[in-house]
Amino acid sequence: MRTTPKVLLLAAIMAQAAIGCASIQVLHIDRSKVTPVSTLTSNSAGQQDFVNAVQAGKDVVVFIQKGQSVPLRIGLALPMARLEPAKNSLVFTRDTYLLISKSRVMISPDGERCARIGDFAALRKLYDAHHKELSIGFGVNKQDGAIISLGVASD
Repeated sequence: MRTTPKVLLLAAIMAQAAIGCASIQVLHIDRSKVTPVSTLTSNSAGQQDFVNAVQAGKDVVVFIQKGQSVPLRIGLALPMARLEPAKNSLVFTRDTYLLISKSRVMISPDGERCARIGDFAALRKLYDAHHKELSIGFGVNKQDGAIISLGVASD
């Protein structure tokens, strides 16, 4: 039986799709430069080193220690409303590693296992998070008048 190139291509695409789903990978921290997030302050030499390394195609691992915060910018544009920019901070409740390169962003809780930042099935496995909650509410109170609340939580 002769295998056609189309069949081989289809098999390769299916294998790649299967590998990419819920994939926890090994983070080779020893092969990458580890940069503490505290060195990435505005206009610092550490910030420029980080940018240069990523632009050169290198993997850079950013370490964020438990209790540290990082500015958070949230954008929301819906057909009926938009979210005005506001200053927020994301406070980390555990040590976290981010592997950043030109082609991917991965997250790790331990510096050993990691998952792509957008692979929610893998992130659930990686962090053993089974409970998820999204709440949206509308209310009225004396201080704010009408108010819309949004909450996102995971265990």
